[in-house]
Amino acid sequence: MPGSNTDDNDTCAGNSPVIRCVDIDYAICVRQLAQYRFRDPLLFEVLEESDGVVLANENANLFGSGHTVEDALKDLAAEIDFSWNEYALEKDISKLHTSAQRYRGWLLQNIEVLSS
Repeated sequence: MPGSNTDDNDTCAGNSPVIRCVDIDYAICVRQLAQYRFRDPLLFEVLEESDGVVLANENANLFGSGHTVEDALKDLAAEIDFSWNEYALEKDISKLHTSAQRYRGWLLQNIEVLSS
């Protein structure tokens, strides 16, 4: 991950969210958002913008933004909800572009939906 000196391949241990110092930048470890739990927690880089923050994990193609980290986490949960409903729940994968099929596979492999 850019700005990271860790060799943990965007995973982290412990409960989520955990704020970690990574050089000058910082990141948070996310284990669960709403009813979606990552099988292996993901590290999201926290990027400070003029009007708030962006949480970014480019490898997972997941981003959330908001005025605060908490707002960005809510936006990220909405992003995952949208992706799950659009890709993971699609029964006819022939309708999906090849890259969307790969992303669907990543979602199914890395996220579990908890019963509400």
